[in-house]
Amino acid sequence: MKLRFTYTAFGLCLLAFLFSSNSGGRAAAANSGNTGAPGDAAATCISCHGNSPSIDVALRIEILDDQGQSITDDGYLPNTVYDVVVTVDVLQGSPVGYGFQMVALNAAEGQNGDPINTWSLPADNVQIINTSNGRTYAEHRGVLANNVFRTKWTAPAEGAGTVTFYSCGNGVNGNGQTGGDNAACATLILEEAVTTSLPSFANAVELELFPNPATDLLQLRIDSPRAGNYRVLLTDLLGRRVHESVLPVPAGSHPQAIPVDHLASGNYTLQLIGDDVQVTRSLIIQ
Repeated sequence: MKLRFTYTAFGLCLLAFLFSSNSGGRAAAANSGNTGAPGDAAATCISCHGNSPSIDVALRIEILDDQGQSITDDGYLPNTVYDVVVTVDVLQGSPVGYGFQMVALNAAEGQNGDPINTWSLPADNVQIINTSNGRTYAEHRGVLANNVFRTKWTAPAEGAGTVTFYSCGNGVNGNGQTGGDNAACATLILEEAVTTSLPSFANAVELELFPNPATDLLQLRIDSPRAGNYRVLLTDLLGRRVHESVLPVPAGSHPQAIPVDHLASGNYTLQLIGDDVQVTRSLIIQ
């Protein structure tokens, strides 16, 4: 009897530890996607947290342009950076903390597809986590009282087609267990916008990076039909901003250089941002 009690106590302690560790994000703690997307784990936030009669929540996904307007009806423009906002709305009760996880797949709803792992610039309560299944997840960074989660996301290249966002989130009562919490899931489908709606100037700007991979100095060859100032933003795979500068670019084709010798080896994303222009390129630093 004593041995059985010992095993039971150990099991309860282990479960408590696992639940506690997941408060830092399921992908970070368990290398797992629990968004309800095809290819993710069968369990979602609802499987453990969706059992409270006293707390009820709903989840909203919004994709916003640089003017703060929803693009759900109009669709995404290829290679364009958008704000992604996930909100855990409280319908009943008073949760003390909130969590979420989200993934984007290049496929219609309910179909498996390649992940669009282009998250960047997460808010303080969001982290970007790569997992062994090749997917990158945006998820909560600890259980906080803020129920709104924000991050940037770059749309795929022209011709990619439908993108579906999958997300689950929860509102918790803070007792350290899953009992008394509640959770919800949602999907959002984005179609590719007609590319002819892009400004002709944006289509005319070309960007070439060399050498790629780079070691000490990265050269940018910007070919623009008119002069202007461009913001150069470099982020790592975790969405952290590692370089930002403004380059005055004359009309025509001109090289520009930025130092990268202080950066760790790995994969990065470079964005060139100007009036009516957002160009994204992938970069490797050795």
